[in-house]
Amino acid sequence: MQGFRRGLLAACVASAAGAAMVIVLTLSAATPGLDPIALLSHGLGRPGALGTGWLAYFVMTIPVGGVLFHGLAKRLRRAHPGALGTLLGAALWLALRLALLPAPPASFAASTALLETALLTPFLVYGFTLGVAHLRLETMPGDRRAAAPMSDGPSSSLMPGT
Repeated sequence: MQGFRRGLLAACVASAAGAAMVIVLTLSAATPGLDPIALLSHGLGRPGALGTGWLAYFVMTIPVGGVLFHGLAKRLRRAHPGALGTLLGAALWLALRLALLPAPPASFAASTALLETALLTPFLVYGFTLGVAHLRLETMPGDRRAAAPMSDGPSSSLMPGT
């Protein structure tokens, strides 16, 4: 599979994992009143427009994250993809926090540390999943860099008479 497509496909898988984590955080009793997607839509100037928040999340995680990860993985071949993805997830979270959500929402009553941890967690899950999915897709059939096919080798003892 070509590298660019591999990055985008891995980003789709990772976005689904991150979205699942966002939904868990939204429904969790440990973070009452926290809705990361509502915060994102509010930061974009469209409070209450959850569709805008989800669209921004998927735009940030699929094309942007996939292309960035592919470029980083190409240049930093020695780094483990899971660690590289986790660092990219943390960088995306930091960019989001600095650009769109500079101040904690007034409606969130919990501590700032809990808020930051709750908002960072989906990006770490996204990044790690992105790295591992990219690694798994590296050896898919059709990839020019895939490992050589296994030879039949000596006769197998699993089938008598062969």
